[in-house]
Amino acid sequence: RAMALAICLSVVFFSGSAAAREIFLEAKVDATPSPAGINAHVLDITIGQGAGGVIVDLDYKDGNVWKPVSTQMTQSSGRTDNFVGTTPEVAAGIYRLTYYVEDYFKKKGRETFYPEVVVHIRVKDSETKQNFHVPITLSQFGYSTYRGVG
Repeated sequence: RAMALAICLSVVFFSGSAAAREIFLEAKVDATPSPAGINAHVLDITIGQGAGGVIVDLDYKDGNVWKPVSTQMTQSSGRTDNFVGTTPEVAAGIYRLTYYVEDYFKKKGRETFYPEVVVHIRVKDSETKQNFHVPITLSQFGYSTYRGVG
């Protein structure tokens, strides 16, 4: 049966059916890279949605001193815009993102074990033209982070 189905699909595909070509050809991938920058994303895994309304600070480590770069509030999707990205490159160095999650949970009528989540990232000299998407997956009693795409 599988062979018969494959033959039928091949006949439909090669006979010029536009619908068949659309279904079976690999989708085109947008190769346009994201602009250089750092952005955040908060995903509330207890409800399976982005966490809108979370304040996120981005700081840059200059020697032994943390210097504020920018503060944003997550959109309803849980995402922020780029904190750094008005220039074609991100400065190499160490950055700190602070996600103030306690207020988010209070607004939802829930308590949390973590009043804030702090994530440090390093941008190497060879990575200054890249985009750094730094999401956290969050519940009231745990979180995780990873380098995302986007």
